Formats: sequence, C-alpha cells, structure tokens
Amino acid sequence: MAKLLSCVLGPRLYKIYRERDSERAPSSVPETPTSVTNPSSSSWDTYYQPRALEKHADSILALASVFWSISYYSSPFAFFYLYRKGYLSLSKVVPFSHYAGTLLLLLAGVACLRGIGRWTNPQYRQFITILEATHRNQSTENKKQLANYNFDFRSWPVDFHWEEPSSRKESRGGPSRRGVALLRPEPIHRGTADTLLNQAKKLPCQITSYLVAHTLGRRMLYPGSVYLLQKALMPVLLQGQARLVEECNGRRAKLLACDGNEIDTMFVDRRGTAEPQGQKLVICCEGNAGFYEVGCVSTPLEAGYSVLGWNHPGFAGSTGVPFPQNEANAMDVVVQFAIHRLGFQPQDIIIYAWSIGGFTGTSLPPTSHCRQIHVSAQERWGPVLLAQEAGGEKAPGRRVRKWNLSGPGRTYPFPYTSPLLPPLCPIIKSRPVSWGGEIREIECFCLLFSMHFQVLYSLWMVKEKHNRENRVRDVVGMSPSLFLVLVPATWAAMSYPDISAVILDASFDDLVPLALKVMPDSWRGLVTRTVRQHLNLNNSEQLCRYQGPVLLIRRTKDEIITTTVPEDIMSNRGNDLLLKLLQFRYPRVMAEEGLRVVRQWLEASSQLEEASIYSRWEVEEDWCLSVLRSYQAEHGSDFPWSVGEDMSADGRQQLALFLARKHLHNFEATHCTPLPAQNFQMPWHL
Repeated sequence: MAKLLSCVLGPRLYKIYRERDSERAPSSVPETPTSVTNPSSSSWDTYYQPRALEKHADSILALASVFWSISYYSSPFAFFYLYRKGYLSLSKVVPFSHYAGTLLLLLAGVACLRGIGRWTNPQYRQFITILEATHRNQSTENKKQLANYNFDFRSWPVDFHWEEPSSRKESRGGPSRRGVALLRPEPIHRGTADTLLNQAKKLPCQITSYLVAHTLGRRMLYPGSVYLLQKALMPVLLQGQARLVEECNGRRAKLLACDGNEIDTMFVDRRGTAEPQGQKLVICCEGNAGFYEVGCVSTPLEAGYSVLGWNHPGFAGSTGVPFPQNEANAMDVVVQFAIHRLGFQPQDIIIYAWSIGGFTGTSLPPTSHCRQIHVSAQERWGPVLLAQEAGGEKAPGRRVRKWNLSGPGRTYPFPYTSPLLPPLCPIIKSRPVSWGGEIREIECFCLLFSMHFQVLYSLWMVKEKHNRENRVRDVVGMSPSLFLVLVPATWAAMSYPDISAVILDASFDDLVPLALKVMPDSWRGLVTRTVRQHLNLNNSEQLCRYQGPVLLIRRTKDEIITTTVPEDIMSNRGNDLLLKLLQFRYPRVMAEEGLRVVRQWLEASSQLEEASIYSRWEVEEDWCLSVLRSYQAEHGSDFPWSVGEDMSADGRQQLALFLARKHLHNFEATHCTPLPAQNFQMPWHL
C-alpha cells in the first residue's frame, strides 16, 4: 500500500537514459532502502513507456493544467465579464463552487487511476524505489542511479545548498543568511524632501508600477517563465537534456539559493580530455526565453570547454520568478557550486552571457580592490548604505564606518541612523569571516515588504530625512563610481575571488531604452518608473565595477537590442555598453577626440568597413601596447586609468581605436543565431 501511495503522489517520469558505462550489473528490482540497481538499456527502451491507464490519466491531468493556466492569465477579464453579467452574486457563486468541488474530486480520482497505472509498471516502480532511496540516503551510488532518469524536477533532491561553503569555514554562530548584492546608482538631489501629501500623491504611481512589474512586465521581460510556453517547448527541452546527458555525459544538479529558489543546472566535465581548454569552466547565462537544454551552452561545448548551464528562476526545472534579485541570488549559488562542489579555481572560470543573461553575467561581486570591505564593529546597522566621497563630516551622534569600495585610497563613509526607519526595516549585522584575510561578512535579513527592492523605500526615507537635517552632502555631479546603493535581499561575503573573464554576447547597457521602444509613448513615465524600481537590469554599471578581461560580441543584424531598425547599427545598445565601459576604464583616452573616432568605428557594419576605418587612422598596435604596459607597470592594474592625460589628440585617437577593437568583436548575424565555436574567443588582456 505504501508503494501504491508513492506511485499516486510521485513525479511524472519522462525518459530513461541509455547506459553510459559499458559494464553494468544485470537489471533487477530489489526494493531496499539504500541501494537499487540501474535499468538496463538492452531490455527497456530509453523512452519511458507508460501503461494505457497512466498514459490517458496523464493526458487528462495535463489538459486540466493547461486550462488552469489559461484561466489564470485570463482571470481579470473573466471576473470583469462575470461582474457585468451579474454572476458574482451569492446565489450564483454557491452553485459554481459545487461544480468546482466536483471537478476537483474527479481530477483526484484521475490522479489515483494514474497511480494505479504506475504501480502496475515495473519501470516506474523501480524508479520510485530509487527516488525514495536517494531522498533517504544521498549516497554517490544512489545519485548515480537516479541520474539515469528524467522526471519532474520538483522531486529531484537538493544537491548543493547555498550555505555549504560557509558552513565548512565557520564553526561558530550557526547558519547565517547570505546573498549577492546588487549595485545600483541612485542620484540624490538637494531640496526635494517629500511631505506627507507628496508621498500620498506618489502612492498610486508606485502601486501601479508594482502591479505592472509583477503581472505584464515580468512576463514580457522573461517570456521563458510563462507556463504555456514551457509546456509547448517541453519535447524540445527533453530532447536537449537527453543529448547533454547521453552524448556529453552531462550531470544534472539542483541548487538551493538563499531566497529558497531551486536552480536547475547541467554540468559537462571536459577535464579528463586532452584538450587544454577543458580545464576551463564556462558558466553560461541564457537569454530571456533561453534554456540550457537548447541555449548558448552548445558554443563552448563545441569549443572543448567544460560547461555549467543553468536555468533562470521560473524557467523549466528552476523555481521562483526571474526578478533581478532572484537572478543575482541564483548566479551566486551557481558560482559557489562551481568552486566548492565541482572543484574549479576562480581563475579557471569564465562567464559567458547571451542577451539578457548579461545582467547575471555582470552581477558577480566586484573584483580586485572592490572586494576589500572593512567593517570593524560587531553592531547592528540599517539596510541602506548611503555612499559619500571621503572627507565628509561625521555628524554628532552618527555612526560612520568607512568601506573601501572603489579603489586604493578612495574610501566612503556610510551614515545611518536607525530611528529613521520603520520597525520592520531590514537589519544588517556584521561580524568577521575569513576572505583573503581582509573581507568582512555582512548578514542582511530583509523583512520590509517581502520583495526584492524593498530597501529602496528605506533608502528614500533615509535620504529625505538626512536632507532635511542637512547631514547629506550634495552628490549631484559625481561619477557613477562614487555613489553606490547596495540593495540585496540578503548580503553575502562571497567566498570566491576574481572570475577569470566575462564574455557578453548580444547584450545591452540599460533596459529602459529597449522597454520604451516596444511600449506606447504615452506610457513613457510609467515604463521608466517600473523598470527603475522593479526590473532594473543595469548591465553597464555592474560591468564597470568588474576589473577583469571583458569581450563584447555585437550582432550586426540584431533586431532585438536595436532601438530603431536592425539596419541602423548605431542604435544597437551594445555600442553604448562598450562606450560606457571604455569611458570608465580609460576616461582620459575616451575624451572628445577618442569618443568621436570610436563612434565612427562603431558605424562600420562589415569587416571591410571596420578595417578601412582602422587603417585610416594608422593605428600602431605595438606603440599602444607599450603605452598601456608602461602605465600598468607604474600605476598598477586597477581601473580607472589616467593613461592619455599628457598625450596628443592623435595618440588618444589611436589608443581609443585600439582599445575598442580589443573589447568588441562583430558577428554578422541576427540576435538569435547561435554563435559558432570559432567565434568564441577569450577576452584580450595585457
């Protein structure tokens, strides 16, 4: 009876993979709690063959699931229609509830019939035995046997927990919450303190933005999270998983992120091959409708690299919803999994992001000097860290700690007064941990609003209160690198150092221009406010805080990230991403002359035009390399550089063209064309 109940409540089984080892024990069905044998490919087909009862019951339940999804998306229109027709009265609702209850009982009966069909199938009985044994004892042998099956990923046991790296390092204090931080610029203007009346006036706009972001906006930005689309793509996704597992010896794993989301990953290990690039791991970040089963993982696989693919929250086997904070938390646990479970060194990890995946690709912790965060006192702090330039006065009675977040010799104090925030504000508690002997951990328990941008409200309150008390300097005119707002659901002191390189393919600098492109002009204010508050994918700002090698791949016929037409290559937002990166790293070189010549080079839509412009300016690559290497030897490698300060206009133009060509490669294709393996190159570095 227990086995029958397990079959009724068990997950749907899709496929039994072919045997990958030549020597396997003969198939048998012992129902022991700790170990079971593997299915034999010689006796069973690789596709799971359900009995007639299970097959028809599955079809009925799948159809009911599709109807429920359609009803969910159309519910606002349905309620409006029922209200206009007068069907929402008590006399009408009670009979409807009876019909709904009867339908639920019928579906429950169908589920029981499906369980009986599974119970009579020896394939499913063996599978459920392995699954139960793995949940009781996650031994290597049980996990290896479970990997031979493809089934509903919700029932897959968790393979890696976000707390595992810290639990091995810390022996005191118990478990603590960690999450990746989001860096976000927030301009502050003097004399804009809001009264209670102004706050009330803004409330409808804030509510509207929240509703738009959590209904239409999120699904437009990440269509891959829509259930109906996933249902339509299910056969293709199953085929892609089978190819990765059977042909590439891929290993599937479930990772638990700090926000509770379960992340579906696939790892292909090439370290045992003779190819040297197999020692490098490429972590692939897919687009807004991409899945690792059929996504950009094929490019580094064909190039011979080890690959770790993962699905966004809410995509396929991953749970949750793909908001920016959830995306960053997922990226955090994926990188920790690569380092602490797969055994790759950070200098052997490469981030490859396509399209909207550039946000998670650039949401890694700042490298080099940006990782030096110093907090000495073990006391509670508020969630909003308002950055000022070094040298600001310390107000009487204010607690100020200096964190080195932007380079050697540049320190910012963060003033905060806890009584300014409501009682439910997040609490930041700091205590030291080991990270290169310098880093301190910050644990943030976010309780306000239970949403990923809840800290923005606290930031606004602190900013206005400090403005009224004249305790905040005017920071208008500061460069983006001088003002940081850290808005995480939970803070984490990352246990891994610098990532080797970042490759962004068909990515953009900012989401707002692309969102305005597809929405009516009359919605401009609402769209901008919604994106900034809830869907802010600030790729350029995050990329500028990364100190390692970067390569941008621009699609010359891109129809997605252009703001006009695909033929207008200057409207490609990849251009803006390159310009912002170069202006941050080499501000003296990218002055007026350098910026103008790089824009001319970006107008080239073919390799012939690109080479013509490059030769017209007679760029001497050896001279450019010698200038950059001399500066690096004298001043170090931390960006931004002041190289080009005492250089002629012609020299700055040559250097600007040289740097632009090293940081951006053109690919003559549309947005969704797979990148060939020969175009997958490592970024340039001195």
